Amino acid sequence: MRKVSLLVIGLLLLVLSAVPAFAQGTIVDLAVATPDLSTLVAAVGAAESRVADALAGPGPLTVFAPSNAAFVRLDGFLQENFGIGLDAVIADQEILTNLLLYHVVQGNVFSNQLQDGQIIPTLLGGGSGIGVAIRESGLIQLNNVVEIDAADIRASNGVVHVINDVLLPGQVVRQIEELAGATAAAATPTSFVNVRVGHFAQARAVDVYVDGAKTLERLQPGDVTDFLRLGTGSYEIVVTNASGSIENPVIGPVTLDLSTADEFVTVAAVGSTDAGTLDAIVLRDTYTGAAEGAGSVTVVHAIPDAGTVRVLANGEPLVRSIIFPQALNYNVPAGTYDVQVVTTVAGSEVVLADLPGVEISALTYYTIVAYGSAAEPDVFVSSVNALDVARINNQ
Repeated sequence: MRKVSLLVIGLLLLVLSAVPAFAQGTIVDLAVATPDLSTLVAAVGAAESRVADALAGPGPLTVFAPSNAAFVRLDGFLQENFGIGLDAVIADQEILTNLLLYHVVQGNVFSNQLQDGQIIPTLLGGGSGIGVAIRESGLIQLNNVVEIDAADIRASNGVVHVINDVLLPGQVVRQIEELAGATAAAATPTSFVNVRVGHFAQARAVDVYVDGAKTLERLQPGDVTDFLRLGTGSYEIVVTNASGSIENPVIGPVTLDLSTADEFVTVAAVGSTDAGTLDAIVLRDTYTGAAEGAGSVTVVHAIPDAGTVRVLANGEPLVRSIIFPQALNYNVPAGTYDVQVVTTVAGSEVVLADLPGVEISALTYYTIVAYGSAAEPDVFVSSVNALDVARINNQ
């Protein structure tokens, strides 16, 4: 009898040693003790309290528990198909609660009890159920796509099956669609502004950062971008040497207030690196101010060592005096003009730019920028007409 008793005791100890330590705790205890279920634990904590209360209650319950990798796959699925991430779903307590309740079944349901074609009711209710398919290989699939990675893990109040993907009932999918639509609507600006960047400084190629993100690379002196359509608001602009660090800017950070809808804004880098005068000027226009029969001309003095500059049109003063880094605007009658940008050095007139045959058209907006150095001046000319304005504003 003693030998039999010792044998029974030995077998009992062997059986107990095979039972996981967490099997004596609740489903919540089991999940907390399982590193691969940490995302699920966080989700339960973010959901309505009735989810955690049910999982810690007397049960019995069966939980199809998505692994951490399953939630990663869900995040990718959400971003690809709805344009939102898992964080948006977790932040919506109602959607998250419904999603988790769909993974919980009343009673103990072990893997050997699952039958092909079976629909398992869940705590989500409303007729929601998990479809079961058993393949010829014996593989168990839920809703035809989700597989069980670890089955029949016992807890004091039920059983857990770890699954490789997150189950999505139709009700939750519809809620996610609504959430994605609302998120997109909130993120879509209701008004826009048009912005371009010009490099008119005596400096090497530069990169431009907008709100910390590199937006333009290797902008060369004399380069001017097309107008980019941005939502109205405030933006932080930083200019660095090409391939330089945002932590070592040559201009900025500059906060740019773009609050006027359909405004046209030119952000121009001017000045000299060597002289320490590098800066940004902002030219703003709604392109609506041209007088009848005239064009609107904005002249920019961006030559730091040229002193006072004059602009002549057919030999007559268009701009009598402009200093660096100033910009002046004039209405000019439509016509053809020989334009000169001149300055005075040691009492003698020096022509910085000579532009013969410049056509000024009615209801067209011109920007003339004199840049470079007094020894090697250059000029940039651009124009935007009423049709251009309408096209850009309706992009």
